[in-house]
Amino acid sequence: MPVGGLLGGLVKAGVGLFKASEGKKERRKGEKALRNYERNPLENAYGTTQVSRLGADLQVEEQARQSSSILEALQRSGTRGIIGGAGRLAIQSNVFNRQIGSGLDRQQKELDMLEAQDEARLRMIKEERDSQNLAGIGQRIQQGRQSQQSGLGMIGAGLSMGLSSFNKPQ
Repeated sequence: MPVGGLLGGLVKAGVGLFKASEGKKERRKGEKALRNYERNPLENAYGTTQVSRLGADLQVEEQARQSSSILEALQRSGTRGIIGGAGRLAIQSNVFNRQIGSGLDRQQKELDMLEAQDEARLRMIKEERDSQNLAGIGQRIQQGRQSQQSGLGMIGAGLSMGLSSFNKPQ
């Protein structure tokens, strides 16, 4: 019965052709997704954070008030008071300004450290996301290739089956 074998072979070849076509489409979709893959930007949580100057500004205002009070007292004490106290006032002001600068520098270093830590965290997240996304795209491409190869194999098997039905003795 060559007609039954031929028909079976043609059906199998047709299914194989469909499967190969679908596999090729899926592979192309995966390749297109890979070409168009865009990485999602993440922003550093500390990128726009600034060192607080409020405490330093309040300290400067307080220092100015104290210096003003001391200067008034020195003026009341006469020339000797001004000459003797002016140097101490300058030293006190310099020490105070260094303390403020040191506090601001400490805050900036802490902020820089937080920013660097967050940048490292973001880098890990980005790499993990990219790795997962690209693995999924690669898997889609691979599945498409496998379906395409399987379909081509079915076409060959179907044609072979159909042709072999003619060679069988009746």
